[in-house]
Amino acid sequence: MKTPEKIGSAEAPDEKGLWERFGRKISSKLMTMALAGFLTFGPGTTRESYANQLKISQRENSAPQFVVENGLTEEKLKAFEERLKREEPEFIIWLGSFENKVNKELDELSDDILIANPAKDKEEELQVFKVRPKEYADKHIDLDHAILDAIRKDSDQFRRYIAMLRDNMRSLILGPLMVHDSRAVREDLIQHLDFPSVVFENHSISPSSAYARELDIELINATNEQVPLPDKWQPAMFFNPRSFSGKTDTEMNAFVDAFIHELNHTLQPGSFVSRAAIEGRRTHLMQIFREGSAQETTLASVQMLHQKYPKMELKPYVGYSEYDGRVVIASIVSAILENHKPDDSIFSKWYHGLISYDDFKVELRQALEKLNVNSDKIVAYFDKIEKDPVPDYGTLVKNFIVFMVVELKLGEVNFNSKLIENVLKEDRNVDPWQVENIRSTTMGGVKKAIDQGIKKLKKTASIK
Repeated sequence: MKTPEKIGSAEAPDEKGLWERFGRKISSKLMTMALAGFLTFGPGTTRESYANQLKISQRENSAPQFVVENGLTEEKLKAFEERLKREEPEFIIWLGSFENKVNKELDELSDDILIANPAKDKEEELQVFKVRPKEYADKHIDLDHAILDAIRKDSDQFRRYIAMLRDNMRSLILGPLMVHDSRAVREDLIQHLDFPSVVFENHSISPSSAYARELDIELINATNEQVPLPDKWQPAMFFNPRSFSGKTDTEMNAFVDAFIHELNHTLQPGSFVSRAAIEGRRTHLMQIFREGSAQETTLASVQMLHQKYPKMELKPYVGYSEYDGRVVIASIVSAILENHKPDDSIFSKWYHGLISYDDFKVELRQALEKLNVNSDKIVAYFDKIEKDPVPDYGTLVKNFIVFMVVELKLGEVNFNSKLIENVLKEDRNVDPWQVENIRSTTMGGVKKAIDQGIKKLKKTASIK
């Protein structure tokens, strides 16, 4: 599959452009500080960390506490693959075919971008004019052409980034499957997931810069009636020139994040729009968890690539509350469920459609009760989110974070609010403006609301 003479070297020169998309003891004192979130491990230490995952730690005769630890490393990925080779050889065969197909599609996407096709370009322009106002169409089509021209003028840089993705494709696929480990999910992928297509549109009628969906979604009744599941989901990733759009110039950085994020979605077959049509229910929680989970592992993968290719100056998509909040919520709920069943991701099984929402709630109750947390109140909150119309996901996610942290603390689970910020930025290659955005936008008002919520409930509960 690899064509070095065509793709080139993956190592790239420095790039500084800003980017729109985006219990073992060391010593008792140091470990206490680290677990509480006051001590962080930055670049230059011996800790190999590609991901900052929220986990629950509990020592004997002590209250459970949330900590941030490295969840995805090169060593862990290798050990995970070796385990799969021993225990699930059929999945390794499927993995190789999946990897080859995505790399082949990536090569074709590269050709579609670098080789001008006037007929295709004109046809897609006409489609945009048919469904969008002229002012909108003119503006976006001009922007599309400017971005494509910039990419073609520096095609060597483009090929280096494509080579980087191809050379690391196996790790990019294994990463999310390791973080949310479930043999049942992997078996379902073999049986019910077709290999994805990668589509590049010179001009897209979609307002999104990139998205993923199942190609057979058009065949599914969209009126919320019960319909049969397809034998196999046919995922596709869609990109357009805006996938490369940065704040001040064209950014390969943005495309890398977008590609990994949408690749993660292809490993969540039938989990969003199609699942809503099939199950006849709303999917507010699914939307939050699906996007948060995909972006959580995207952050890990981008950091992995940054450590392997530091000159490319890859930066994660953090500093935007739209996604930051979803990552935090998905991380909190995932940590609770993983503490309950670490080797069988309930979180992943639910959004893969292997268990129902009611089954998910049963597992969530058990996980919360294990932590001595009020499961009735939290499950009722989840039900309310599912049933109520949600006009503003940003507000919902902030309220969700506050509610969860307050309830966890009421159950005497130690959750230092600083962890919310740390899970997004620690050990990551981020710019100062991204850190400031996390603090002012994503976390704006959250810490204060948590403190107020705890004070309000202190009269009826003992907070540690």
